[in-house]
Amino acid sequence: MELTLRACGKINLYLNVKKGYREDGYHEIKSIMQSIGLWDELHFVVSRKTNANKKHSKLECCNLECFTDFGESGDDKSGTDKGITEGVISGKTNGEKREMLKKSNAGSEGVDNDSKVINRGDSSREQNGIYITSKNVEIPLDEKNLVHKAALLVMQTFGLLGSYEININIIKHIPVCAGLGGGSADAAATIVALNELFGLNMKEEEMLCLASEVGADVPFCISGGTALAEGKGEKISKLPNLPFYWIVLAYNGKKFLSKDVYEKFDLVGREKEAIHHKLVESIIQRKYEEFFSCLENSLEEVVVKEDDKIRLLEETALGAGAIFAQMTGSGPTVFAVCEDLRQAKKVCESLKGLANGVFLSHTISRSLEFV
Repeated sequence: MELTLRACGKINLYLNVKKGYREDGYHEIKSIMQSIGLWDELHFVVSRKTNANKKHSKLECCNLECFTDFGESGDDKSGTDKGITEGVISGKTNGEKREMLKKSNAGSEGVDNDSKVINRGDSSREQNGIYITSKNVEIPLDEKNLVHKAALLVMQTFGLLGSYEININIIKHIPVCAGLGGGSADAAATIVALNELFGLNMKEEEMLCLASEVGADVPFCISGGTALAEGKGEKISKLPNLPFYWIVLAYNGKKFLSKDVYEKFDLVGREKEAIHHKLVESIIQRKYEEFFSCLENSLEEVVVKEDDKIRLLEETALGAGAIFAQMTGSGPTVFAVCEDLRQAKKVCESLKGLANGVFLSHTISRSLEFV
């Protein structure tokens, strides 16, 4: 059995961070996140191991408390309005949810795969049957990759370890360690793909539950569109989708680990009062000019101390006609919002001499797409 998924990146339109670690090692955040049309492509092949027992039973749903959907979707002129999932999740601790999910086994027949992509070691395959390949030398192919973590979690939860081999080839387009959620999107695609390939029939809430165990941004990357993320990022409240905007991304090649950025924020960053309720109301009332005028990223002033080109990229984009420009996530990528294609192309041209990579993208109403 095999299938292919496109996993789209994200930008943090708004990010408010509280200082200090939670018990789970994450920071408390309030963030309005948006899916964008810059994607990785993942190809999955599942094959059954010889002499493996064939078992299948239904996953027991966790006891989840869901947020309210804030409203209907807005206009999306991208022509790709079909999303895989829309939903929200909160409730018990990750450990409790993990134990509630770990109830059953599942199985399904598959086919062998002869990968033509060069790999850099097969220790993970020998240990648990999860085999990741990619031509991109910047990403790990072992347990350090969130794709491996997501696949292993699904296999463990449904008692599939030892019965199947999973081959996953990743074609990277989203820059690595750039604040665009490429690794999280790939992990989200892995959960959705294995749910489909193994016929697990997980509901959206159950996939979000597993996603929260993998990483802070992974639940949003399953939900997609426009959403408010709270807690460590696992509490997702679906918002009306923003209208179609062109998004110009400028990436200067520097890489910042999220952990390092958050640690520095604790030392020298400024904690601010969250204004997410005001921003959500602006989206609901379609007051987009007001919405963009209030956006900010708590981590930007910390990253700017290490990468002063961020401010230059923002100022240049605004000078070329963008209606808004800001760093996304833990950086260092800067995104610029444009209302029409002519304006977006002008912004692109203005940034090409300043950044290592400039990408023209747009807002979308989903994060994952079957190919």
